[in-house]
Amino acid sequence: MSVDYNNPLDEALEALAAAKISEAVAKDVRLKAEDAVIALLPKKEKGSVSKKGDYFKGTVTFDQTISVDPAALAAIKDKINPERFAAAIKYKPDTIAAGLKDMKDNHADEYAILAQALISKPSKPAVKVELIAKAEAKLSALETHAPAPKLEAAPVVEAVAVAEEAAPAMPGWLAKQMGKAA
Repeated sequence: MSVDYNNPLDEALEALAAAKISEAVAKDVRLKAEDAVIALLPKKEKGSVSKKGDYFKGTVTFDQTISVDPAALAAIKDKINPERFAAAIKYKPDTIAAGLKDMKDNHADEYAILAQALISKPSKPAVKVELIAKAEAKLSALETHAPAPKLEAAPVVEAVAVAEEAAPAMPGWLAKQMGKAA
């Protein structure tokens, strides 16, 4: 199947949609492969375990993630020696978007002072791809009159076919995109 686009944006968005689907499927396959390796090696609470096969050596590193419950911390902070507390818990200043906007809009003098300590840089743009009704109708018509898709001719359709084969293992968002139950 071949879709002829008159618009380079459609071509770019088709390629992006195909890449996102392929990336999600590849990530799921990688995570399942990692789980298979983890299942074959001894478990530890913390540290590394390595084992050699005939051709490969695998290493799994185990660790613990420790986070802080801010409300619980506030309730017990005064019961701990301040020096030991400071050695165990760090505070990272961060911005609160709503508070910054309010300060900028309603307290410009204080915002001007605070702005001296703020660093602003552009974030990575987010790109969303949606298949519009016109495209759905065109793809549906092409599917009924065309031979099996080839990757060069229709990367989205090929990626969808690959994703459909992996449907039982698909991440929830991709399953929804593909119309499968998560």
